[in-house]
Amino acid sequence: MANLNNSWEKYGTEVNPAAVKYGKDTFGLNISKGHLREVNFHDETFDVVKIRGTIEHLPDPIGELQEIYRILRKGGMITLNTPNIRSICARIYKEKFRMVCPIHHIYYFSTKTLSLMLEKVGFKVWEVSYHYFDTPYISWKDPLKISCDIASFRIFRKPHTVSPPFYGNIVDIYATKEALR
Repeated sequence: MANLNNSWEKYGTEVNPAAVKYGKDTFGLNISKGHLREVNFHDETFDVVKIRGTIEHLPDPIGELQEIYRILRKGGMITLNTPNIRSICARIYKEKFRMVCPIHHIYYFSTKTLSLMLEKVGFKVWEVSYHYFDTPYISWKDPLKISCDIASFRIFRKPHTVSPPFYGNIVDIYATKEALR
């Protein structure tokens, strides 16, 4: 999904007051301090809601998705981006998967669990993608590193081994609010 150009009105929420101030002062962004539910947007305010690298940090992800459903217009789109705990690297490296961050991540999602959550709230998932090949993280060395780590048992023997960036580590899910529940 392309970035939204300046013809779109954009709003954001942020819990860190320093980040709110920085975003407003440096970039002139329209950011409200607090969690989404605390900001109290009106019903059916938005056409698109984007959650990038956030849902895994939230104590109530279902509640957040319900709030997004409420503030999205009919036909509106949610786009979600989060680590994929069922990726190839996650299954091979387990706790050494680079996206495992117990201090910061409260929940971990797979494509399936996240899709089911969205559907439970009332969204219709229409696209799932795993951006890797179109990122600056792509490297021909990554599959080689995974093979070497497995062959040498480095995953189990070396405490500081972590998975490389790889296809499937991050999932992007696009869903729409089809109709009122």
